Amino acid sequence: AIRGAIEQRRSPFPQAHFELSRALFGLGQLEESATEARAAIQQQPVYPEAHYALGRALERRGDLKDAIESYRAGIAQREHFPWAYHNLGIALTRLGNLDDGVAAYRKAIEQNPRFPRAHYDLGISLYSLGRVSEATEEFSAAIALRGGSYPDAHYELGRIYAGEQKLELAIGSFRVALAQNENLPEAHHELGLALYHSGSLQESVASFRSAIQQRGGEFARA
Repeated sequence: AIRGAIEQRRSPFPQAHFELSRALFGLGQLEESATEARAAIQQQPVYPEAHYALGRALERRGDLKDAIESYRAGIAQREHFPWAYHNLGIALTRLGNLDDGVAAYRKAIEQNPRFPRAHYDLGISLYSLGRVSEATEEFSAAIALRGGSYPDAHYELGRIYAGEQKLELAIGSFRVALAQNENLPEAHHELGLALYHSGSLQESVASFRSAIQQRGGEFARA
């Protein structure tokens, strides 16, 4: 239907190209999605949403440098753009530029404090940089914003507590994560380790078995 609208209309129709780009992205047709986003931008250069759409397609395709350029172009045209800042942070982080990624995540949160995924991703980057207390705050914020239901963030908190030898807190976090999503083999594995080190050997065996079962033997040496 969107393609038909573009074909029938002789004058430029940037909005249709943009919407087509989004639809194609949802279908995983990344090359075509990028092509349509570029068409929208060519017809309407000041189109921050189209720059963002192009960035998403490029990022998903692995073209990180071009994705970063597209996100920054969108932000230059629309300063209040937390989603673009967030995705910019993701692309920068994937490229190994953690410090700039952190700055982009913080900007996303500054513009939209109730942005749990941005808090979570910021926590991941801070943890990677060794800034554990700050990471703990961000994971806790992400959990709070989702009403307590954020299994990946509970898992990351568990990893932090385990690294600090706070085994009871670690076990509690891993159990909450698995109660919310039992299909987290890494959480089963980390729970097993925490239980083992706390002396709960029988429970640790069950957790290790669950990890192995879910990962098809990948944790066979755990």
